[in-house]
Amino acid sequence: MRDMTQGKPLRIIFSFAVSLLAANLMTALYSLVDSMMVGRLVASEGIGAIGATGNIIGVANSLGGGIISGFGITLGRYWGAGQKDKLHRVMANIWYLTTAMSLLLMVTVALTLRPMLRLTHVPEELLPMALDYTYIVVYSMPLSLFGGVLGTAFRSLGDSKTPLLTSLVGGAANVGYNYLFMRVIPLGIAGAAVGTALSAGTSLLLNLFFFFRRLPMLWVRRADARPLFGEMGRLLLVGVPVGLQNSITSISSIILQDAINRQGMAAVTGVATGNKIVGMIWVMIATIETTLIFFAAQNRGALEVGRIRQGMRETAFATLAMMAVITLAVDLLGERLFVPFVGHDEVLLSIAADMVRTQLWFFPFMVMLSMLRGTVQGMGHTAPAAICGVMELTARFVVSRAAKTLRALYFAGPAAWVLTTLFLVVLYPVLLRRLYRRVEDEKRLRALSASAAADKSPENAESTVTV
Repeated sequence: MRDMTQGKPLRIIFSFAVSLLAANLMTALYSLVDSMMVGRLVASEGIGAIGATGNIIGVANSLGGGIISGFGITLGRYWGAGQKDKLHRVMANIWYLTTAMSLLLMVTVALTLRPMLRLTHVPEELLPMALDYTYIVVYSMPLSLFGGVLGTAFRSLGDSKTPLLTSLVGGAANVGYNYLFMRVIPLGIAGAAVGTALSAGTSLLLNLFFFFRRLPMLWVRRADARPLFGEMGRLLLVGVPVGLQNSITSISSIILQDAINRQGMAAVTGVATGNKIVGMIWVMIATIETTLIFFAAQNRGALEVGRIRQGMRETAFATLAMMAVITLAVDLLGERLFVPFVGHDEVLLSIAADMVRTQLWFFPFMVMLSMLRGTVQGMGHTAPAAICGVMELTARFVVSRAAKTLRALYFAGPAAWVLTTLFLVVLYPVLLRRLYRRVEDEKRLRALSASAAADKSPENAESTVTV
């Protein structure tokens, strides 16, 4: 476990982020390999089928994953404050909430999937493949969410290496499962979904193994196993706004996907292909955002507000420099990036490359959005995350409805990034000043409590009697 309240902030953040980034990049890389295998072993339309349904599944995963990330903020604050006796009780209630949430999401998505695909105008040619793939992924959703709880538990206590190991093994297994169920046992696109489900189960088992070996401070003891609705309410108060922000963003992506679906099958497949590269870049930025959440949460618990401000500022500059290099490289490579997915189809290559080039130049706004949002959430202000989600939804809705061409739709995401970044740039210093004042009050209360405890200690009592 790692204490993120000591040492140089930038070094700690990037040291933690390296393992997390490697895990997320490998997961994204395995997803790319999956898409390549689907495109080559099934059909190039399979990429479009997965892309057309991905946002629907993304709403449920974003909601559940966001709430779980919010749970991690609570764990991180207790860990940073040194209140380790409370971790057992909190973890027990996290398990109860995750069980109920995973079952509710699974049933809800399974019942609404078919009408949602119709509502978002998924092309009829893609509908059978989309259903074959998505139902299997939906029924395996609890495996992913429980694995997410364990990964968040490790990261909230400063360990990003263990989730890296489990992600690497699970991702490698995913490629093997996909080859087995698409090539050896030709299940078509359903084979990719089976592989995804089995890899989630593999990662979950590994996470459980390491959880019981390395995190005894989070084991649920008999004395802590009773459900506490007050504790659940506090967890949800932090987690739900984060989940809402993530899910609202996914809903806005569904609105955008609907507009893309109306452009025809070539547009669906081309944009889905471009999103594979954009998704890889987004993984890098989101990884640092997640790291800032845990860094800010631990330092908030330790009342180290200055470290939070310093960590966010230094990380933002470093990430912007990294994005400048990536943007230049992707722009120079152009259409060659997408040949492994769709071969040499000129129409699809042109759509994918044009979309990525258009959005790349707006990624500095995405960087600042992520840095500010992660820091604000870790400080304990999760409501702004939900507001950001609403703003993203509004921006994507307006652009998707106003756009008359496919190229105009490429600006829906950038419009959302610019709008929410401006909002957080104004809000962040206000929240920071408020936190400084609150922390000063908490420090005085802790000092008074420590003084009172010292006065009541046996040593002081004995000296008083002697006098």
